[in-house]
Amino acid sequence: MRPRLVVLTLLGLAPGAALAQQTLLATAAGSSYDVIANCLMKQMQPRLAAVPVVRPPPTNRAEVHLYTHGSQRMGTPVASFFISLLDGGGTTVAFEERADQRGRHIVAARDAARRCTR
Repeated sequence: MRPRLVVLTLLGLAPGAALAQQTLLATAAGSSYDVIANCLMKQMQPRLAAVPVVRPPPTNRAEVHLYTHGSQRMGTPVASFFISLLDGGGTTVAFEERADQRGRHIVAARDAARRCTR
């Protein structure tokens, strides 16, 4: 790997990831961001391997990174959920697919977000 590509990869700007864009899927009142993250992880399996990353207060965010089975060791997830606790107590769920995966997982992600934020 050339040094420039390593730096771009570390910055999240690797080819295929550079054009990723988050889509707001849901908002919920009174739901815990970590509970939603764990629910999303369960909802997306077995379709994709899901790895949650829960960040404790004061960050109050979680991510659920999604991988095709067997690709976790390769690094870049095919998609990710981003769950954030808002100052007013609500929680948002955003979703981002890698540019080369755009549109492949959004329907399942919307369904999962709807189930997990009820």
